[in-house]
Amino acid sequence: MSAFQARQCAGGGCIRSSPLGSVCVQLRKAERRNEDLKVDCEELEEQVSHMSSELRQAHDDLRRLASVEDELATAKQISIKLHDECERLNAQCQHYRQQLNLQHSEDMISTEASLAFHL
Repeated sequence: MSAFQARQCAGGGCIRSSPLGSVCVQLRKAERRNEDLKVDCEELEEQVSHMSSELRQAHDDLRRLASVEDELATAKQISIKLHDECERLNAQCQHYRQQLNLQHSEDMISTEASLAFHL
């Protein structure tokens, strides 16, 4: 097809019953299909861009989640150490109370014995 014939087809100047008219119809269909494909391609590129953005966001979220999990593990270890320290201090405190109670009891017995001796 010559450039003149292509321009004539594009302008709609072809008669459909002629062989050239059939080619013109096919050319217009191909041009419409090409435009449709361009639109589809643009839409797909936009979807890919959106999905890429979502993927980056998901990757960032996963990194933040891993960081929070690390912090949680550290906090758990600290909590366990603090709990153990509290248990140790409570046991030590209870031991000192028992010693004070024993000392107090011995002082009371000594005072009673001293009072009984003076009576």
